Amino acid sequence: MASGTMLFDAEARDRLLRGAGLVADLVAPTLGPSSRTVLVGRTFGPPVITDGGHQLALAVELGPGPEQLGVQAMRQLAVATHDAHGDGTATAIVLAGRMLRGVVTAAAAGLDPAALTARLSVMAEAAIASLRQRRARIADEAAVAAIARAAAGGDTEIGRTVGHAWWRVGTEGSVIVEKAQGTEDEVEIRDGMHLPQGWLSSGFVADGRSQSVEFEDAFVLVAAQVIADLGAIVPALNAFASSGKPLVIIAEDVTGEALATLIANRRRADVKVVAVKAPGAGSWKRLLLGDVAVATGATLIGDEQGYRLDDLGPAMIGHAKRVIVTRQSTLLAGGAGKPADIAARCREIRGAIDSARYLTFDCEQHRLRLARLTAAVATLRFGAVTESALALRHGLAAAASGAARAALRDGTLPGGGVAYLEATRSLPSEGGDDLAARAARRILAGALTAPFETIAGNRGRDGRALAARALADATGPVTGYDAVSDRVCDIEEAGILDAAPILETALRNAVSTASRLGGAGAAWSVDGKGG
Repeated sequence: MASGTMLFDAEARDRLLRGAGLVADLVAPTLGPSSRTVLVGRTFGPPVITDGGHQLALAVELGPGPEQLGVQAMRQLAVATHDAHGDGTATAIVLAGRMLRGVVTAAAAGLDPAALTARLSVMAEAAIASLRQRRARIADEAAVAAIARAAAGGDTEIGRTVGHAWWRVGTEGSVIVEKAQGTEDEVEIRDGMHLPQGWLSSGFVADGRSQSVEFEDAFVLVAAQVIADLGAIVPALNAFASSGKPLVIIAEDVTGEALATLIANRRRADVKVVAVKAPGAGSWKRLLLGDVAVATGATLIGDEQGYRLDDLGPAMIGHAKRVIVTRQSTLLAGGAGKPADIAARCREIRGAIDSARYLTFDCEQHRLRLARLTAAVATLRFGAVTESALALRHGLAAAASGAARAALRDGTLPGGGVAYLEATRSLPSEGGDDLAARAARRILAGALTAPFETIAGNRGRDGRALAARALADATGPVTGYDAVSDRVCDIEEAGILDAAPILETALRNAVSTASRLGGAGAAWSVDGKGG
């Protein structure tokens, strides 16, 4: 039987605070444009060197003990916040760390932790409601770039690239962030339906230099099945060959005799044909094939749909004005799908997005489907000289993309921690004998100033003094601190913005974590030894 440590009440909370507080202290220097890198040693492997709150929270390990439970709680906070929007992890951890210290201190003074955390949660919702009321819509590309730059730790190049991509693809578009093979950044923005899968064989390629197949005014056959025998579609293939019209076959797969026959027709008879294996797996592949059929006006062939290749007729073939197929991708532009059918499909996908809003992977896949049907898809590849620098830039770019997406879809708030400062004015005024409510208000107000103070402190300024100055200016422009230029200014005029949903999610998640840890009545930690 494994042995361990069991602690109760104040001792349990103190030990949990040590672990959670350590994570908060390590993450704090990474917040804002003056962020610094943090090194975390590991028993196995090289140390983690990062200025990203999410990666840092995942890297911290204290070993067996109650303190590690506090670390793990902060890790869960980081994962939940990152999964929601791809950014806001450092903010959430700084908020939770300040709140947790306040709750543990108040509980040590004799206040009931359960009553304290209950009131804290109610007041936090009031603060979140005030944030939501102040949301503003994105005005231009510069605003999107500013959001992305802030999320990328002040990296102007990443901010500009990500901001342009999101402004270009729009609210229903999709931006894919990848690591480049070299040191240079690459930007690829494509209108039309873009599939991350190319030709099945180089035998379809006529231009050996570009390694691509390009067709104009092409017909499209879409099949949710493996095509191994070409016998059923030979008449159709002959018809296309005699007419000179190109044919693009997009199927679950094309194999064996069917693939060999198509390649032979391409090479020997110069039949304009290319076969593409649909990307994805399982249900995702079938959904994508259905999207392609709707976009091109084709009938989806497959047993589940009730159509067979033997039934193939001219009315079941789709059409695209232009098709480009490379080794790795396929672009279908100018599909002949009916607008009403495409609109219905988009409504269906939006419903799927709403249903999957708590399932990050599923939600992203449905958003990508929607982008392929309605907007554009941008692929951004960021390069670097070393592997560690590549990982850092990729992480910053992913955070920037998540922030830009959230802001473009749901609006912005004053950045640099100012929105939280302003939210302290909306906290309910509790008086009388309700000591828990009064303490909860003080704790939350203190936590809401923490991001502002931390950003200023990382620049070497007195964060508390600057926060007090900003709060004193209750009328006129929104006073804040620009850590890049080291000046007090009108924060909105300076273009310092944050994505509204990220700030709201970070605060809600932070309150939940601080309440769970601060209200703990006991902690049990297995030490790994036999007993």
